[in-house]
Amino acid sequence: MDTLFQSWLELQCRMLSGVTSALVLPVHEGGVARPAAVWPTGTPVDTLLSTVAQQAVSTGSEFTDSPNGQAIVALPLLMNGRVQAVVALALTRRDAQARDAVLQTLRWGGFWLDLLMRARESAAGQQTDALMGLVEKALGQANFQAAAMEIATQLATLLDCSRVAIGLKKRHGIQVQALSHTVRLDPRSALIQQLNAAMDEAADQDVTLIWPPEETARHIARRHEVLAREQNDSGICTVLFGEDGRILGAITFERHQGPPFDATTRTSCETATRLMGPLLLLKQRARTGPIKSLRHRLSGRKPLLTTVGLLLMLAAAGLTLVPVTYHVDADALLRGSVQRSVVAPIDGFVAEAPVRPGDAVTSHELLARMDDRDLHIQQVKWQGEKARLEKEYREALAQHDRTQVSVLRSKLDQAQAELDLAEKKLARTRITAPISGIVVSGDLSQSLGAPVSRGDTLFEIAPLNDYRVELEVDERDIADIRPGARGALRLSGQPGITHPLHITRITPLASAEEGRNFFRVEGQLDRPDPALRPGMQGVGKVEAGKRSLLWIGGHRIWNWLRLKLWAWRL
Repeated sequence: MDTLFQSWLELQCRMLSGVTSALVLPVHEGGVARPAAVWPTGTPVDTLLSTVAQQAVSTGSEFTDSPNGQAIVALPLLMNGRVQAVVALALTRRDAQARDAVLQTLRWGGFWLDLLMRARESAAGQQTDALMGLVEKALGQANFQAAAMEIATQLATLLDCSRVAIGLKKRHGIQVQALSHTVRLDPRSALIQQLNAAMDEAADQDVTLIWPPEETARHIARRHEVLAREQNDSGICTVLFGEDGRILGAITFERHQGPPFDATTRTSCETATRLMGPLLLLKQRARTGPIKSLRHRLSGRKPLLTTVGLLLMLAAAGLTLVPVTYHVDADALLRGSVQRSVVAPIDGFVAEAPVRPGDAVTSHELLARMDDRDLHIQQVKWQGEKARLEKEYREALAQHDRTQVSVLRSKLDQAQAELDLAEKKLARTRITAPISGIVVSGDLSQSLGAPVSRGDTLFEIAPLNDYRVELEVDERDIADIRPGARGALRLSGQPGITHPLHITRITPLASAEEGRNFFRVEGQLDRPDPALRPGMQGVGKVEAGKRSLLWIGGHRIWNWLRLKLWAWRL
């Protein structure tokens, strides 16, 4: 199958929700050929999708249908002015709104694929081949940021640039989103501010700007001159990209050393931007979601945008009158219902520690072992002493020496007591788990041979089948929480699973941490999950009655105003 078609199809399916299968059929003069790409990758070709795709080719128009409880969408893809392929998708949602959104996204993708295929057909030279390889590599990236970073870094190497910056149009102008060979950006740095200004300068004049400017150039490049002076650049080239006549972003190429940009290198930069710009827009729309993508679509149609905005305002006004369940959000921490501490029974040294935090243990399982060599010596010593005293005791009995018998009897009792003490200490050198559960804290594997004192806490163990949830409820919301209230918990380690809970206790004491005051509220999980572990963090939501959307959105501001007005009142 064609790698480019496959990567493009996978990107479209990741952008759309509810897609169960998809394929791309190339169209030749003799008719429809074998599929060039299928999704999910490696699955057999769906016969129904193939039939619908051929029907869309025969009619030359978009096709939608809803057989067998699912929606089928097919769209011919125009390349070089004629239909060269058709894409077909099967969706779980059957409503018209979902199908229209899918078709619009496929139209955007088809426009970019047209540009890409034209570049492939007219490609010549090693540089263009490298650009095509970069396109396929960027298509495989998981998100916009990774794709932008990959594109910027590879373009810097391919076009012999010291730095390449990629910017997108925002509310206040073009802002840098990715910088070659740089993982994290600081929007407040002087470099980023200068790059933003240079991109805005090119966008204001709607031209490709080069510094040093060409002799015949009549465009202003003052911000490019400032960037070159501050960054010691020998050459700068800023190329714009967009769609439907609108500027949506720019790519700035910089050279610290070497020749400045001339007509040839300028053409190379513009070719690269024409290929990468639509790809960046596709990735950016996949990141922003359908609502912002719809806003981009409507931005050039003011009457339609006004109508949609009015409808949204009417819908929002109606929703403010409908009561919904109000939830109080709070940071959550999962703890064991009880937590047993395992302490050092004697003074000594750590000889063995087979368990570490996170290990599951059973009752009486070995947690650690103390060095018992000195205790064995004491045991042997008192065993020998006892044997010697017993021999002398028998001799005194045989001689009827009552005084010596009495003395030896006392010494035997003392030796036996010392021997019993040594044996009990030997038994305590094996430290075992008091309950079955998971080791929450205590890592002695890195402290073998280290001394410990009697009473030192070595391990903490929590059971695996009983948990309590600690919620840090803001003091502004604590009045809405009641014992017995229902709620739900989602953990960072299981973001897709909701755990129902109920509130069991509210601690009547506020805590202050990180500049905020909160109350600790305890809850109990209704159905503990075996995959849960003590110490997991997440977010809890507690039901606090029915409220209107207007109250939910504005009650904190209203409460703040009431407090300030009371404080200012004379």
